[in-house]
Amino acid sequence: MFIGLDAGRAVLVGSAPANLDRDVRTYDVSQSGQTLTGQSTVQIVGRAAYENAYSINSVLAGAPEAVETPLVKPEEITAFEAGYRAQVGKFTIDLSGYYNKYSSFLANTAVAVPFYGEAGDGGLSLLALQNGDYKVYQTYTNSDVDINSYGGTLGVDTKVGNFDLGVNYTFAELDIDRGLYPDLRTNFNTPKHKVKAHFGNTALFKNFGFNVNYRWSDSYFWEASFADGDIPAYTVLDAQINYAVPSIKSVFKAGGSNILGDEYFTAIGTGNIGSIYYLSWTINP
Repeated sequence: MFIGLDAGRAVLVGSAPANLDRDVRTYDVSQSGQTLTGQSTVQIVGRAAYENAYSINSVLAGAPEAVETPLVKPEEITAFEAGYRAQVGKFTIDLSGYYNKYSSFLANTAVAVPFYGEAGDGGLSLLALQNGDYKVYQTYTNSDVDINSYGGTLGVDTKVGNFDLGVNYTFAELDIDRGLYPDLRTNFNTPKHKVKAHFGNTALFKNFGFNVNYRWSDSYFWEASFADGDIPAYTVLDAQINYAVPSIKSVFKAGGSNILGDEYFTAIGTGNIGSIYYLSWTINP
């Protein structure tokens, strides 16, 4: 609501009414712009992002379209959820699902603010765009289209002899026609498919146990204020063994996370995640 930050790719301006004139920035104009306006710098206030701007995607497509961005208002959501859990023989089944229907979905748009002229004037502001005399701003607003999200989780756990085995699958989807609304940024940032599984035995033989965890995530597109990008699918395998020594009231553990060694990342702008190996000695007096 009150942000005013140049994140590099865009200037973020919150849409609280008291914030619109608080963010004031000075920009140099091109030589062509100086000839047109008779000045070498201009001052742009945050309000211009909402009232004097063009859709950035229309500018990049070569057909500038002036837009006015409404100030943000509360988002409304109607949610339907259902779940079921049961013991079927040796299997424990956990099933849940949801459907969310949004109204006035909170979202961002990216706009181009010309350094001179009024958006839609058909003249000076278009020259500003042609001369590169504009700045990209990110606004905070509400979608005027219906957006829905839905998904579910299915988990199955069982015991085979002394071995514990479980699998969990998660599905998540955002329902929006991005082709019709290219300027809308939902920041959903969630993979469509995820799978987790575990396998272990706390008493494989006397005082010795082990556990193995498997995680897989589908690829997905990440949106953030400073950068967008694809998050590749990744697979992670964690494992641990433990040995108890009752005579000294101790448990020794050895294990590792991501023992396959394939580095991965889960968000744009973060570092790669590698492997961690550990040894521990726990004493329980």
